[in-house]
Amino acid sequence: MSKLIPSISGMACLVWIATWSWSLSSKYNEKADLADHPPIASVHIADDTFHFSSKQIFSFHPSDARPVVPQENFTLFGELADYLLKNENRQLVLTGKYQADEKNTFPYPNLGLARSNAIKDILIKEGADREQVLTMGKLVESNYLFDGRIIGGVDFGFTEKDKKQAVAEVSEKETATSGTKAGGKKKTTESKALTFTYAEKKFSLARSDKPSLDKLRRLIRKNPSYKLILSGFSDKEEERAVSGNLAERRARAVRRYLVDTGVRRKNIIVESHPGAGKGKEQRKVEITIIK
Repeated sequence: MSKLIPSISGMACLVWIATWSWSLSSKYNEKADLADHPPIASVHIADDTFHFSSKQIFSFHPSDARPVVPQENFTLFGELADYLLKNENRQLVLTGKYQADEKNTFPYPNLGLARSNAIKDILIKEGADREQVLTMGKLVESNYLFDGRIIGGVDFGFTEKDKKQAVAEVSEKETATSGTKAGGKKKTTESKALTFTYAEKKFSLARSDKPSLDKLRRLIRKNPSYKLILSGFSDKEEERAVSGNLAERRARAVRRYLVDTGVRRKNIIVESHPGAGKGKEQRKVEITIIK
């Protein structure tokens, strides 16, 4: 009897190992199946000499505007930025899509506009001219979901640069309409208010900038529903030479002055675009008013 015990124990051990191996194999085969069968939704971007096609260009989690971009597709944004720089007459129009049941926690009138601006930020970091990229938001009945994520979520289109104003008006109208459908929100407009420039590697406010900020402070205090977007920029060379995000430090210096002189912090949104391009024209803070 005692001789049978080791044999029984050995067989039980073999059965346990076989079961565990099968379970582990099944788990990894399931992951392999996902990799071998990517989403059927594909994205095609084409304009004259520029062509790109992919099944997984980027994705978004529901109620989120931060894109998930596969590493191999970052080259697309660099190629697209180069194409725009070489074709100054072309305008890229990004249309972010969102559903009415998605929650928007981002500083934009709707989630679609937040998504299109997130893609715009990537393009700007790759060297695209900010003025060549327009953003829009569009309310849709449904987005394409795969593995719990929205595939794509932003449409790409092109137009002539001299049609920029017309497209901007369409963007504003569509944003207002979709906002009303989603929750009865009133029309939202954006307008550029001020631009401050800086010497290389500097981020402190100049004394000459403060009177303009004081006028802006009075406007915001009279209209507490208004919000300000402070967009800090820096060029690639100075960003490499200075430790820390110089673009963000510039925007935060402007915010500090406004808050210290009476503007509520919650009325101010800070954005940063470090290393946005080359040259002194990138050393700036742009202030946009959202009404």
